[in-house]
Amino acid sequence: MLGAIGAGHLTGGVAEDETPATGSSHMVPTSAPGDTPSPLVLSTVGDPSATRAHLVALATVAGRARETTGPGAYAYVHVQSWAAGQSRGASPTSRDERLWWAADRSGRAATTVLSQPPPVPVPTVPEASTSDTTITTYKPGKVPVVVDAPSVQAPLLAFQLADQQPLSEGPRGVLRAVADLYRSHHLDPAQRAAALKVLADTDGVDYRGTVVDRSGRSGIAVSVDSDGGATRDVAVFDPRAGRLLSYERVELVGAATSPSRSPALVAYVLYLNSGRTETAGAIP
Repeated sequence: MLGAIGAGHLTGGVAEDETPATGSSHMVPTSAPGDTPSPLVLSTVGDPSATRAHLVALATVAGRARETTGPGAYAYVHVQSWAAGQSRGASPTSRDERLWWAADRSGRAATTVLSQPPPVPVPTVPEASTSDTTITTYKPGKVPVVVDAPSVQAPLLAFQLADQQPLSEGPRGVLRAVADLYRSHHLDPAQRAAALKVLADTDGVDYRGTVVDRSGRSGIAVSVDSDGGATRDVAVFDPRAGRLLSYERVELVGAATSPSRSPALVAYVLYLNSGRTETAGAIP
């Protein structure tokens, strides 16, 4: 579920001032079946100075990358997400989520319940809601985007990210804010470079080497441990373009009331595609 990762996300339902598309009035169920995936296997933590060097180098690569999408009135983002049940006995939630939104923050979202943990092939988005897919239409100003236009300057972007996640959250807040940013934005090379520079300038971010994410993509992993070592946030970036490939949150030390054993995956997101289109509903 989008809201399971952080603030400022669509949930796939129809909230106040949002309009469901014409057609079936079925809503997205709150959960879907599926086995519990395991956390990604990471290498040991290295020298903090090496973390910064790796992220700065990746930011340089990102800034030099070629933009892969043309201009368009709508930003488009496609992710798939998984979240563990929030209480004992609750089923996990798996969703395919697509968002189109314009500069006036009008847009369209399509959320499909998945029968198994992502990645899962999903057919073309329907024009109207079905038993598995909810289509939501947003009036101008209603797409819940916290940062309208991410800065290409790292210091300015850091201030914008503080609106996404409070500074009191420390390094995990910065990493979560970057993950949140990718949930609603197609970032161009300069914006991706700025996001990586913000992470490079953040103490407490650890370099975890090269990993293969759940979509089979090789990437560079960084992590943040928090809550006294009980929680770990992990982000995996494309080494060739600097874009975020995946994000996950892991419970390292289970609480006495936790329905899962430790360590256990809490939630993850696969960032599958983004770009710009001239119409809502089109795929770049």
